[in-house]
Amino acid sequence: MVTSESYNTKLGVTRTINEQLKPYHDIFIAEMGAKQEGDIQEICELVNQKNGILTAIGEQHLETFKTLDTIKKTKHEIVETLPEKDGVAILNKDDENIMSHKAKNPCRRVYYEVNEEDVDLRATNIAFSPKGTSFTVRLVNGEEEQFRTRLLGKHNVYNILAALAIGLEMGMSLKQMIQPVKKIEPVKHRLEYDHR
Repeated sequence: MVTSESYNTKLGVTRTINEQLKPYHDIFIAEMGAKQEGDIQEICELVNQKNGILTAIGEQHLETFKTLDTIKKTKHEIVETLPEKDGVAILNKDDENIMSHKAKNPCRRVYYEVNEEDVDLRATNIAFSPKGTSFTVRLVNGEEEQFRTRLLGKHNVYNILAALAIGLEMGMSLKQMIQPVKKIEPVKHRLEYDHR
């Protein structure tokens, strides 16, 4: 179960839980948005998450946050609210703003990136074509698999790496995730390739 549309506020996540979450759902993925300090922490306290992903930190909402440091601190609320013993923070090591802020929570961290080798998951051999993107994913233990997706853009490689990290945390293998990644549909009118 995933939050729909732009339901990334406390009210939106609450509404999704109340209206759409059913007893047969095993996993709930919540997008967490923020316009001020404490917003993400409130959503985290509501959903009681075990895993948290930070994909990127930019200067969105700088007019309300006032400083980039406040944005970094607010985005890291997702890490600070994870359970210390079995929580897992999944972090994009290529993002300077993520890496320049040190969360105090000692929970385990899983790093992904495309530029360096000293991470848990790394994408290499990234190639773009009119039909999508292909790349190799290599794990810290040396295991690697080839992936293809209809999605275009380097940012989608990062997003897939984060999703693969969650899959690995849930006991899946890279090999098991090759076909699901291949089947991901592009968002309408967002870097879609032309079928003609």
